[in-house]
Amino acid sequence: MKRKIFYSINNGGDGSAYPIFLESQELAEWDQDHMWGGWGESCDGSITIESDSAIFCEDVISIEDYFKENVKGEEYEEEFIEQFFPDGLPEELK
Repeated sequence: MKRKIFYSINNGGDGSAYPIFLESQELAEWDQDHMWGGWGESCDGSITIESDSAIFCEDVISIEDYFKENVKGEEYEEEFIEQFFPDGLPEELK
């Protein structure tokens, strides 16, 4: 099984940096554009992973989970909904 996974390098706030893995390039770009303490240039990209097991994909953040963990209640919530949920926010996320 091959899967392309997108990443966004985040600022740890203490001089460190760490990647988060996301399900789409659009979401990785959103994360870069809306992170606290961002970078001078974009630090996102993708990797392709091949494995005999789907376990390696467990930590890839879906659009729904990203919304719940990072966007809900924030000032840019409506902008995110317009971009990622153009038909409206699914009931389970309200």
